[in-house]
Amino acid sequence: MVGFMQFNLGYLKSANQVSIKMFNVKEQTVEEKLIDVMDLGEENLQAMFFTSEFQDHEVMATLQNYTKFYPLLKTNNLSYDAFQTLTVDAGIKLATEQLAPVLIKNNLNTLSEIFALSAHLKTLWAKDRYAFFHEVWFLMRTNLACPEVKIIFHDVLEKESESADVAVKHKLIFSTLNANIKANIEQSKAPEVELYKHYEA
Repeated sequence: MVGFMQFNLGYLKSANQVSIKMFNVKEQTVEEKLIDVMDLGEENLQAMFFTSEFQDHEVMATLQNYTKFYPLLKTNNLSYDAFQTLTVDAGIKLATEQLAPVLIKNNLNTLSEIFALSAHLKTLWAKDRYAFFHEVWFLMRTNLACPEVKIIFHDVLEKESESADVAVKHKLIFSTLNANIKANIEQSKAPEVELYKHYEA
């Protein structure tokens, strides 16, 4: 977490509400908002905390839907009031301590499946480039807890010909995958193309 400029943590306040703390490391600021549990799908969290009182509550079924994106962490040492008073440094310490075991486990799981995963990615690379980059993003998020990922890559803009006898010329372009909680691929903008060319050599 130390290398992140921004990260977000959630805390289950009640069966219906989640408190989101948004930490900006560069600006040394912490912002907070209260959302409905049903709106969690729009939030880019790195971890969600809950206490034992909700362990067997039906709200956990909703929270489980998002565990592929971030860990759901039970805590009895962090009260809601304590969560509310977290500073940037305290947030970094909390996230680092709580996420480290989860990330180590995810990395070990990835290593144990590395041969099957490599074969799967090679197949995707040949058949479906967009699916390939979605998988790469998901691996980065799972194994590194990346709050945001940007992948710039060469892509082909396919042109359709009205006549089967006319040769179709495809155009080489740059595409960018931007992702936090959802991955979106679109044609790269000028600054992204320049960034790619800067590192291409």
